[in-house]
Amino acid sequence: KNNMLSLETLTALQVTEDTSAEVRTQIQELLGRIQSIRVLYDNLLVSGEYERSSVLNYLNTLIDSIKDVFPDRAHVTIVRDIAELPLDSKLLFYLGIIINELITNSFKYAFKNKADECRISVVLKAEDDRLLLTVEDNGAGSENSGSRKEPSGFGLMIVDMVSRQLNGKFTLERNGGYKCRLEFPVS
Repeated sequence: KNNMLSLETLTALQVTEDTSAEVRTQIQELLGRIQSIRVLYDNLLVSGEYERSSVLNYLNTLIDSIKDVFPDRAHVTIVRDIAELPLDSKLLFYLGIIINELITNSFKYAFKNKADECRISVVLKAEDDRLLLTVEDNGAGSENSGSRKEPSGFGLMIVDMVSRQLNGKFTLERNGGYKCRLEFPVS
């Protein structure tokens, strides 16, 4: 945990250095990835249970820490509908990576030319022996509207790769904003 916090602090200090906007953005993405791991460790240590933890507590803390990284966060509302259930810590780790990438993408791309009513929605529900995750925004979307079979961009490639590791199905729609869905078993 201390190593993660040290790495997070050093990365955060690097963001304040006088570098290009592109480099700052890449460092902020790295910082978000580090934070998602540290937040999980924090939750596991506080709960005293190392194999299972509350998905609600973890994701609420994680979403807040992701939002804090972005300077334009005051203009973005994140709506949450997250089921309260305990999950295996390994599954929580993967879920945190996915949510970090999807929320980061929304902050980076969705609201560039939009000043009001910026919203990101995160919904996680359990259905039978499956989890259903939806992350969507009401941003500008993309010039490539519609659905795509192959995700583009490093973050979406990570989401696609992790969803396959979870034996899940990842879909992405780009119509007046992004809508990402992931369905995977909870076995």
